[in-house]
Amino acid sequence: MQVQLAKRLGVPQQYVSRFETGETRMDVAQLWRYCRALGIQFSSFCKRLDRLFAQAR
Repeated sequence: MQVQLAKRLGVPQQYVSRFETGETRMDVAQLWRYCRALGIQFSSFCKRLDRLFAQAR
């Protein structure tokens, strides 16, 4: 999956791996690009993430 996602993003596989392992954190623009590459609506993802964080408190 990393290789396929990296191809969709136009970046090396190591770029994807760094986020997955926690070595690097994403900024909002990178998160938006990931959502687009995976076919996920950014706004829907953010709403779901907000609900998950609220439940975790």
